[in-house]
Amino acid sequence: MHSMKRFFNVAGHTFAVSMSDDSPIWSMMDNYSPFITEEPVSELFSLSTVSCLPERELTPVLLQENVNADDEAASLNLYRTACGYRVSMAPNRLSDICGWLDMSENLTQGHLQILSKDPSGAKFAFDNSLMLLFAFSTSTKRTLEMHSSTVVYNGMAFMFLGKSGTGKSTHSRLWMENIPGTWLLNDDNPVIRIREDGTAMVYGTPWSGKTPCYRNRHAPIAAIVMLEQAPYNRIQRLRVPEAYAAIYSSASGFHADTAMADGLFETMSAAVTGIPFYRLECLPNAEAAVLCRDTACDNHSNECNALPTGK
Repeated sequence: MHSMKRFFNVAGHTFAVSMSDDSPIWSMMDNYSPFITEEPVSELFSLSTVSCLPERELTPVLLQENVNADDEAASLNLYRTACGYRVSMAPNRLSDICGWLDMSENLTQGHLQILSKDPSGAKFAFDNSLMLLFAFSTSTKRTLEMHSSTVVYNGMAFMFLGKSGTGKSTHSRLWMENIPGTWLLNDDNPVIRIREDGTAMVYGTPWSGKTPCYRNRHAPIAAIVMLEQAPYNRIQRLRVPEAYAAIYSSASGFHADTAMADGLFETMSAAVTGIPFYRLECLPNAEAAVLCRDTACDNHSNECNALPTGK
């Protein structure tokens, strides 16, 4: 049995995956194919699968039962160890744990023990391990892993935020159905990165929830829109404190660690001062999508010119 190592680049950050060459996980990684890259000089982090993790004393840091989440939400429990962090993972709080992840203190190494014999459970543990390592290790690098559905129109990205069940995916679909030229960048976990010149970009990732959309593409952000269900369509610009609350609730990260919290705060502050934020109270109809497009593009008239009408 030999070990195989492959490299992937997401939003300009390269990471490595190491597993035995006969691991069944390799055959379940189609979503990572667009992000394969050549071996870099150095990688941000690496993830390896192991048959068994060492026993360690676990100090609870963030437990699912203390989080206000529905029973269908993924159950991820975080513990402190003498060597870093350990995370238990399950598809929901009613399911058995399907994997344990160890992360080193400097977040450059991850070791995953997969418990599930079911392929879907194994894939869940693998994907969530990479998402956690990515979110934690990029938190100090002007990068935010977001919970958002994101479309691109006329070369500019529009990100839709909101609680689960709000209709983020539905709103993206309405844009694509009623605003010609719109395409989906990612439907669940895109990544924001603030460049050195202050430009806010959003990137596709290998993680897109239930919608298979794994595009290795990126675009400058025209607007971020917080969605709320309502019996009418109304949109308004958010002030900076409101915008910060919106992005804070939608960005992945660990705020109990000082370095991570400081990094996340810096990136979110740059985002809310450089990107227009809106609240869209809306119905799930074409008029809501067109209203959102017209209002958001009003701040980017050069990029959003020659607006086609909705169907």
